[in-house]
Amino acid sequence: MSPAQARQLCGLLFQAHGRLRRQLDDELGTQHGLSLADHALLQALAPHAQGLSTQALAQSLDLPASAVVRQAIALEKTGWLERLAGPGERRLRLRAPGHGLLREASDTLTSICHAALQAEPAPDDSWLHALAGRAAWAP
Repeated sequence: MSPAQARQLCGLLFQAHGRLRRQLDDELGTQHGLSLADHALLQALAPHAQGLSTQALAQSLDLPASAVVRQAIALEKTGWLERLAGPGERRLRLRAPGHGLLREASDTLTSICHAALQAEPAPDDSWLHALAGRAAWAP
């Protein structure tokens, strides 16, 4: 792939990402009252019954800890997660209502993503998955 083709493909991926993100934010907000970023935070907490430290959660979401704290405060007020104080560490944990909301919102997210990818099926899209994976981990 030439540098010009790579630039063009990155531009198309950026546009597609923006459109999909807007659609997901709109639908998740309308149907479930949360954003795509909120969904990502809840999903990151879901497998951790004992919760995660703010620092560990921030690292898993690739966000600054201060951004995670701001986001968590709003989600705590809704009752979807709780803050736990431990010796020398504060943890965030998903509450039962948060687990239920996450399941419902994940179904919506899956449906939207599936529909978006069905719009223009490719005979073999393994190259796209490989490219997206490389782009996601690029410095």
